[in-house]
Amino acid sequence: MPDFFTVKQVVRATGVSERCLHHWDITKVVVPAKAADGAGVYRGYTREDMVCVSVVKRMRDAGVSLQRIRKH
Repeated sequence: MPDFFTVKQVVRATGVSERCLHHWDITKVVVPAKAADGAGVYRGYTREDMVCVSVVKRMRDAGVSLQRIRKH
């Protein structure tokens, strides 16, 4: 099993869009464990990150605001 999952793998596993993952990263809701600058930006998500993404998605689906999620 890989140490880090790509954005595309996280999208497939959780159903969260790439745009949403990027927004959550920028706003510090769910920050991937690994990020590298270069020709492009690589974001690597751990299993724990994937669990966080899934939980945040469920909370958003239930109507909880990002501001409230970010506080906790």
